[in-house]
Amino acid sequence: MLSDVVNNSCLFLSVSIIVSLYYAVRGWLYEYYDPYIKLAENKEWKRWHKLALLHLHGSIYNFVSAMAGFYALKLMLRILESIPNLADIGVGTAAFLSFLVLVAILGISGVLPRFLWKGALIGSKG
Repeated sequence: MLSDVVNNSCLFLSVSIIVSLYYAVRGWLYEYYDPYIKLAENKEWKRWHKLALLHLHGSIYNFVSAMAGFYALKLMLRILESIPNLADIGVGTAAFLSFLVLVAILGISGVLPRFLWKGALIGSKG
């Protein structure tokens, strides 16, 4: 079922762009309400500096991370479909597939940007 969705290029691309745009807006708003940025508000920032340096960066970072998650899922499924016997895969292939699963889950769920930036998952202090 999942491979049918991934192999349907139009549907997969549409879903990945819609979800990635959601995370881009989420990144924009996160930068707006981030308490660490509020501490830096004492400096005289011009409005376009804040937009370009903080909000746009957060949006692009979240968008690219979500797209990376979707394409990690697509690559993982293509690799799995090309393996004739799953019992005969090597350690390197298994490790790479595990890495792709991690990137896909973290990217699609929107946690990958925070994981890469702070090295922490949602529930942890970091």
